[in-house]
Amino acid sequence: MFLKDMFKGVKTDPNFKGFLTTDNMVIAVDISEEQSADVDDYAVVCYGGGTDRSSSLNPEEKTNSYYYKGKSTLKTGNQRSIDFTEDRYIGDEFQDYALSHEQKYAIGQAAIKNYVYFNTLTGEGEKGKGSLIISDDGSGAPEENLSVSGSIKKSGDNPVKFTYQGFGGYTVLDSSPSDWATKYDSYYERKDGAFAKLVKGSSAPEFAKGKYYSKDGEAA
Repeated sequence: MFLKDMFKGVKTDPNFKGFLTTDNMVIAVDISEEQSADVDDYAVVCYGGGTDRSSSLNPEEKTNSYYYKGKSTLKTGNQRSIDFTEDRYIGDEFQDYALSHEQKYAIGQAAIKNYVYFNTLTGEGEKGKGSLIISDDGSGAPEENLSVSGSIKKSGDNPVKFTYQGFGGYTVLDSSPSDWATKYDSYYERKDGAFAKLVKGSSAPEFAKGKYYSKDGEAA
């Protein structure tokens, strides 16, 4: 399952207020060889058989003692870690990738993947890089589902703030609108998990089926 499939027809609302459940959180990983896939093409973790998932910041700190003031603690950093456990499901895009021979034994840069982690209601979360580590590639009692588990641990710079936008409220254009040549800047394209209005230029971009969108209820 890819993000573009999971969020087809789904609206995210940055103004949502209310409780979150564990099912409202999603983590997705870039499984392309070049690590250059658009966010919409990231594979969702724990979609095909997820049984447990937890995220932690693992804050780091240093405590010193000072004259007249006593002990003082300074936060020095975080080590983001997201752990997951799944029942093995052959055909799940993320599992098939993460449990491939190449990825199970990947080391160094080969194990570092782009990821996003956000809630499905507002779309707000983070985007970063982390080492994909498989710790258990098969466990369970007789006649039980085979269980696999692993984690994504931050590598390099801290994650950056990220907001994902669902596809709900937008309609993909399968044919060129009659006003494309003059009002193309009334339409949208999809970039990095969000919709962006086309910018007016000297001429209309060449129309491509499935690349551009209209916003429902918005006159061109």
